[in-house]
Amino acid sequence: MESQETEFSIDSSALYANEDNSSTTSSGNSTAVTALEELQELFTTDPNTERVSFRGRKFSQTEAEAALTFVQTHFPRLRHLDLRDNDLYELPRDFGARLPKLVALNLLNNNFRFRNGALRTLAETLQGCPCLKSLSLSLSSPAEEQMLLAMLPRLRILNGTPLPSTSSAPQRSTKNSIRPKDLPASISDDRTDWCKLLKLNRSQVSNSEGSTVCSETASSAVSTLSTAVPTEAFLQQLKAVVKAFHECDSLGKTNNNSKVKLFSQLDRHVELLAQQLKRQEPDDGKTELSEAMLQTRWSLLELLDLIHCVYASKVKYDDRAITAGAPRETIEQHLYTYLNTRFGLPKLIVDYASAVWKAAEHFARRENDAAVFVALLRNRLDEGFLDIKRKLQSAIVELLRAFFTARHPKKQGKAIAALVQNRMDDLLQEEEWRNLLTYLYEPQDSATLLRLVQQKAEKYQTLQLQRQKPQPNEKPSLALPFTDFEQVLYGYQLQGRLDLLDNFRRAFEELDTDRVGVIGRPECAVTKLVETLDPFNHDVITFSDAANALLPDIRRANTKTDSTTTSQSKIKKITS
Repeated sequence: MESQETEFSIDSSALYANEDNSSTTSSGNSTAVTALEELQELFTTDPNTERVSFRGRKFSQTEAEAALTFVQTHFPRLRHLDLRDNDLYELPRDFGARLPKLVALNLLNNNFRFRNGALRTLAETLQGCPCLKSLSLSLSSPAEEQMLLAMLPRLRILNGTPLPSTSSAPQRSTKNSIRPKDLPASISDDRTDWCKLLKLNRSQVSNSEGSTVCSETASSAVSTLSTAVPTEAFLQQLKAVVKAFHECDSLGKTNNNSKVKLFSQLDRHVELLAQQLKRQEPDDGKTELSEAMLQTRWSLLELLDLIHCVYASKVKYDDRAITAGAPRETIEQHLYTYLNTRFGLPKLIVDYASAVWKAAEHFARRENDAAVFVALLRNRLDEGFLDIKRKLQSAIVELLRAFFTARHPKKQGKAIAALVQNRMDDLLQEEEWRNLLTYLYEPQDSATLLRLVQQKAEKYQTLQLQRQKPQPNEKPSLALPFTDFEQVLYGYQLQGRLDLLDNFRRAFEELDTDRVGVIGRPECAVTKLVETLDPFNHDVITFSDAANALLPDIRRANTKTDSTTTSQSKIKKITS
């Protein structure tokens, strides 16, 4: 398990708690020096920190450069950087190279002016951050947001709002295609952004014929707010109140008493909304930080539980997508969809996702489930491998049952099942695992696996001998834990699948220039295949779908390559 890593935030209010308010006009250099001193202290106490915040430090461009240089040099594991409320107007062009593991970046309330291509320059700089998933940035128009999202397709969260998993390519004509109805509301910006709800009203309300109708409309909308309703419904109803009030006011058919009544009702329910939102979001930065810290420490069992939940959720999502004619998602895209559905707080999703990635990469060295999950997240493996692994698990159990049935023909089903369970919970004897490998695999694969399992068994027995002295006349054994036996088989199966897909993955990545595991419809003579992979014309073909559809061709291509390599090696031996 990795060592505990603390999260660090340079709180400007704490730094200046003992200073007089008049001292805020002091030189900016002292601020930078203080920050560097605190960073040095942090490096001394916790060099593995993953979170640094410079929020509210009013850094100039030069001061920020100095701080970033220190962070780059001393904190190579940094994943979260908060630069909110400073005086930055640009990022260094090598920003991504400096912080290659950065997952979340907050640039709100700085001096960025997106004119004359400045936004494109910033986006090009952020393209150098290979792991960036969450970005907070002050934008002035929907056009700027669209440009940013088009240039940063790997983003999953923008300004605290999870992004929908749709293709960045232009949409073709769809066949009554919609996204599944039970997706979380927070997927859509228009549903979660309070300002947009007040400014953008796409639904048209019919004109009122008089003051009575207007008052009744507003009163009806307001009256429904007194009941406990979800935030989304509350926002929609409140929007109706604002709409009705403005219509009444524009017609001039309401008296002052009606207006005062509507104002008081609106104020009361705005306060109710604020209370609801306050219950859903952290009260302050410290609360938010502590909540995030509670969820960024994952044990192996917790990680495996979440992985299996993501898989189950993905299967249900795929079924709904087929029924609704919605585009498919990659595992990495669905991870964010699942976390948003499960936890609901957009600000914490990136923390969860970052922690899941990190834990999976750590445990992948010794746990095959984690290794498979990492390969799926990186679009190196197709989801069809999960079915292969499940079939292998079932085959091992069935072969064990057949082995014990042949060994003990007089035992009944319950006794055989008890023997099988005993082996799965404890040690697998040498005769048993050799028998399993012989029946499970072809001779070439079986020979390789026999050697690998024997090495694993020898290591296990060596450790056992170091812990306890062998008994007199005790025969040497090559038994090993059943879980170790499984890990060898699953690892061998996984590596074989990765090798099989390697050439295809390279070809896929040539089309997947954004490295998101999704490509559009290639312009080539495979129309029928494309129609099968993208029946609803979303211009979305995932790595898993493409790999599964082309798997027979991939196998044939690999067979030809292997035979060619073998022939060339034989020719070299003959001619040498």
